[in-house]
Amino acid sequence: MEDSLHTLRRLPQRTVFSWTSIISGLVNQKSNYTGALQVYVCMKADGVEPDKYTLVALLKACGNLKEIDLGRRFHGEARRKGLSSSDSFVATTLISMYGKCGGLADAWTVFNRIIIGRDCVAWNAIIAAYAQNGDDQMALHLFKQMEKDAVKPDGVTYLNVLLVCSHTGSLEDAQDYFDSMVRDHAIE
Repeated sequence: MEDSLHTLRRLPQRTVFSWTSIISGLVNQKSNYTGALQVYVCMKADGVEPDKYTLVALLKACGNLKEIDLGRRFHGEARRKGLSSSDSFVATTLISMYGKCGGLADAWTVFNRIIIGRDCVAWNAIIAAYAQNGDDQMALHLFKQMEKDAVKPDGVTYLNVLLVCSHTGSLEDAQDYFDSMVRDHAIE
């Protein structure tokens, strides 16, 4: 990352792509969330506006740092750019960030405003948000609603459902979900 930052400083013109590459590297490869936010400040000082990929990396950083207020600021930026409800990548990251920060009402609002269809990833994010925050009944209710809406669960979905079962001590339910996962969805 040091070499990357040095190279970035030496570029005659820094673009959103070059800044986002550094921010994403700090978030995804180094788990240096504070560093990513500091690079963002430099990016803004350089007069470069974030794109959806920048915002996704910054929202991940906010979620991992439990910085809900800063996450809300980036959410506002995504909203101004028309990305918070029309881009599933951004919307799902918003749901995840709010879930990690304990902002279930905000996560639910984002989930309900997704306008291009709720895919498995969006369902996983909202189920995980409720599971992580101890609202096990709502997480299972959402899983059942996901099935009613004919969205096929994947391994991540079942990981969240089995996590809920471990919270509640429901060994019998866990066995039923596990059997369904293997039998009905061929997930091993």
